[in-house]
Amino acid sequence: MRTEREENHHPYRCWLMLQEYKTLKQTAGSYRDSLVIQFGSEVRLRSFEIPQVHPEHIKHVDGHGRLRVPERKDTDGSGEKPRYAYLPEESRANYYGTPTSRTSLAMNR
Repeated sequence: MRTEREENHHPYRCWLMLQEYKTLKQTAGSYRDSLVIQFGSEVRLRSFEIPQVHPEHIKHVDGHGRLRVPERKDTDGSGEKPRYAYLPEESRANYYGTPTSRTSLAMNR
């Protein structure tokens, strides 16, 4: 694992090696947790975006899966608006293959 100190509001950034990532995904506490890890790393969703997505947000554009994220981080001052994240086929198949996929990945409260 590699960490780097940042000067802005993020005190540290962390990168996992491929084997570390695979181990983390395999040792997740549940299948849902494994999906959350996969959506964060492979789909590149931010932690606040993961609970927003639902199966109906998946679209195919030019033969590639895209995941509509309703409210993205406002990085350019234009206000929060949707963004479309690349959705690898494995992530799409894993999401549809679970009972969790009928709703969002939000924590049950």
